[in-house]
Amino acid sequence: MTAAYADPWRPNYERRALILWVVVAVLAAVTAGLWGLPTGAFHWLAWLSLAMALTWVRGAVRIASQHEWLRGHHLGCIAPEDFAARLPSWSGDLWLGWGFDWLPVHTQLALDLMRAGPEQFAPRDPQRMGATWLHGLGGRDGDLRIPLSHTDGHMLIVGVTGAGKTRTFDLLVTQAVLRGEAVLIIDPKGDRDLRDTAQRACALAGTPKRFVHFHPAFPAQSVRIDPLHSFNRPSELASRVAALIPSETGNDPFKSFGQMALSNVVQGLIAVDERPSLVSLRHYLEGGAEALVERALRRHYAACRPDWETEAATQ
Repeated sequence: MTAAYADPWRPNYERRALILWVVVAVLAAVTAGLWGLPTGAFHWLAWLSLAMALTWVRGAVRIASQHEWLRGHHLGCIAPEDFAARLPSWSGDLWLGWGFDWLPVHTQLALDLMRAGPEQFAPRDPQRMGATWLHGLGGRDGDLRIPLSHTDGHMLIVGVTGAGKTRTFDLLVTQAVLRGEAVLIIDPKGDRDLRDTAQRACALAGTPKRFVHFHPAFPAQSVRIDPLHSFNRPSELASRVAALIPSETGNDPFKSFGQMALSNVVQGLIAVDERPSLVSLRHYLEGGAEALVERALRRHYAACRPDWETEAATQ
């Protein structure tokens, strides 16, 4: 069986009844000796009115509380140290903050409130975005947690500017770092707050060196990434660099020639046991590959005929 639904956005009739019975009780008690009649009846009337008033207290307080919650309340904050201390108690769960589960009854409450006009309960604040009265539909907030297994795969977080997306990312990143997981953040906008959150989380976990930040616009504050560090085949390195050459068509002879020259230099560097880098590739492409060819030939002859230099000198 489902609980009966009562519209809480109607006028607070319970409070009116409460006030009326209290007034009757006070009048009966105060004016008992002014009528020239037995005072016992007035005293009984006062106690009876007070008893009737008590029957309306619960409903009046409930309706008043629901109206008051719509006005909003202060944002709750938790210190990073306290957050880290509470994390073990959420083992196996992802903590999303304080709030309430949105149920069908809250949808009905929101619909009735929009019909009645939320402005009469929660005047709009131009300094705050969105319909803040939504947070008051659930009453007192509690911990919102979901099992970590439910987050496998993809998670989509949407919201207008200022709705709290970055704060949600803060919670997700901080908890993942404190759990010892690897976190990779790709942020095209370059949110400084999110970067600082990740750095603070690593320090909070006792591993500040885990934080690594890359930004091509700020090389002095960024780590360096070698795009040619790892590969399976030497031809991959030439393809990576050639992919940066603009081409209007897919069959550009200049691009093909450039990729062939890159491939030759890469093969030569690998032949002399030198790891290819962008600096070495540029050096041999712009300055000529004669020195690299000589080194490669010397390495090859030394491996095939160890005495090749002596034999060549005698001829």
